[in-house]
Amino acid sequence: MTPVAVGLIALAIVALCALASGSTAVLYRPLWLDEVVTQLVAFAPRGILHAMRSGVDFQPPPYYALVRLAGVLTGIHSPFVVRLPSVIAASLTVLLLGVTLRTRLSVTASIAGALTLAAHPYFIAQAVEARPYALWIFACALTAEGLRAGRRGGAYFAGAAAILLAASHYFGVMALTAMGLSVAAHSRFSNRLS
Repeated sequence: MTPVAVGLIALAIVALCALASGSTAVLYRPLWLDEVVTQLVAFAPRGILHAMRSGVDFQPPPYYALVRLAGVLTGIHSPFVVRLPSVIAASLTVLLLGVTLRTRLSVTASIAGALTLAAHPYFIAQAVEARPYALWIFACALTAEGLRAGRRGGAYFAGAAAILLAASHYFGVMALTAMGLSVAAHSRFSNRLS
């Protein structure tokens, strides 16, 4: 079974479980304070950058742009639409984890790993928040995948993923620093062992 099929199976299982349990109702609950700020910045009449310069919120603009795009595409500014970019980013993270695990593990282990992430309460909480954390988690996973050795075009992929990581949230710079130090340490110590 291909790695992408494994990721899609894990994602389908998560979606079916969410629908069966009725947990999708959390997407329609009223927005809380930080989510209201997200909505206000994303749909600011004078634009996202003006709202950020005014001190409304200091997160990087890509997440707000995705929220605005979701609103423009649907024509709705409901809590569900404001949370949609996080749901999509979390779904892509589960898919990416399943695909990544399948490159080294069995189908069963890969699906189990992806479902473990999808079932984690903190991950679920971020997946349904109108805040940039699900995008940040996805960018971390994408950057880690890009840093895996032996990929054709890997440097370009890793560079693009690193830019997304740094732009997704200000925590992204810290995560990118930790990943860079880890890659450097791995390279140094693996050369000593070989």
